[in-house]
Amino acid sequence: MAERIKILVDAHFVTAGYQGTQTFLAGLYNAMHLHHPDAELFFATTDAEALKELFPFADDRHIFIIRKRRPSILRLKMDISLLLKKHVFDFAHFQYAAPAQRGNYCTVVTTHDILFNDFPGQFSRLYRHSRNLLFARSIRRACIKTTVSGYSKKRICSHYGIREEDISVLPNAVAENFGNNIEPEAARQLIKDKYGLENFILYVSRIEPRKNHLLLLQKYLQLELWKRQIPLVFVGKKSITVPAFEKLLQSLTPMQRSHIHLLSELDSIELEAMYKSCRLFVYPSVAEGFGIPPLEAAVCGAPVLCSSATAMEDFSFFQPYMFDPADDAAFEIQLENMLARPPAKIFLEQTAVAVRTAYSWSHTAAVFYQLLKEKGGAGK
Repeated sequence: MAERIKILVDAHFVTAGYQGTQTFLAGLYNAMHLHHPDAELFFATTDAEALKELFPFADDRHIFIIRKRRPSILRLKMDISLLLKKHVFDFAHFQYAAPAQRGNYCTVVTTHDILFNDFPGQFSRLYRHSRNLLFARSIRRACIKTTVSGYSKKRICSHYGIREEDISVLPNAVAENFGNNIEPEAARQLIKDKYGLENFILYVSRIEPRKNHLLLLQKYLQLELWKRQIPLVFVGKKSITVPAFEKLLQSLTPMQRSHIHLLSELDSIELEAMYKSCRLFVYPSVAEGFGIPPLEAAVCGAPVLCSSATAMEDFSFFQPYMFDPADDAAFEIQLENMLARPPAKIFLEQTAVAVRTAYSWSHTAAVFYQLLKEKGGAGK
């Protein structure tokens, strides 16, 4: 292998907005650039400007523009395969799906989750079937197989018949500077001035059935929290329609509706300000391959009430403020108790330290770099 490690990154996810895969790519490769400069990074993207926003170090020589294609598998079969044929790389890194390897390079696949197998009722049969075919084939034949949590690793191995020792975990993390860009008082003033919000409950996540927005909205209404002047704020775009959630929103009275806010994507400063301004951050998701928002909220000093389901079972530093999202009654009690008796400041500080210690991009990049060095371009 050449003195520098040349890596092609399929970065079409940079235009997908705030979601786990984009966060993973941004965190991992900014840390790789900072801590492992002998890794020469090349990116394939449909939007060079969006990519440069995530990777400020990227110059035009290291960016390949590819076409937007539908179905997206054509991107792999045509654009990416052509890049791999024309240029020399040691590794090519893909999220979930990779083209058949036909060249002198090593394929890296990160399968973030296969939740559609464990929660089939929340995904169509066509969605499950098409992704199982593509995802299973991609990770089975990958030279380096990775995922983002112990939970996802176990489920991938179980469903796809892969040995656990053959999959490495590259955990998501919180950016080192996240939580340090705006002071709490300035954050509260920003959110109050721009959105008219204070003393609010916050949930950050795109909207789809498994994210369980419905549970939080139901309990908010049942506890009549709007009468106590506690707004409820959802931040995130609609990914998959949730009919029951939409129906409940449409049934709100004018007074209830005035206290419930649905916001789309915020910039990083506004998002950090939201976390620092909220009275309580709640994460009721039923299923996650990892679950980044509660960690972001914690490092910003927000009290966090977090689901203990799936990958979030690893977030033990939130205890005793965790809950089973399948137990509606227990969640209602915990929500009310946490509003009445929030965690002490020392607990919030210790939780923030625990998150920073357990999940750092520099550590994840070091694990990834070691995998590359150990493989040494094997599979060529």
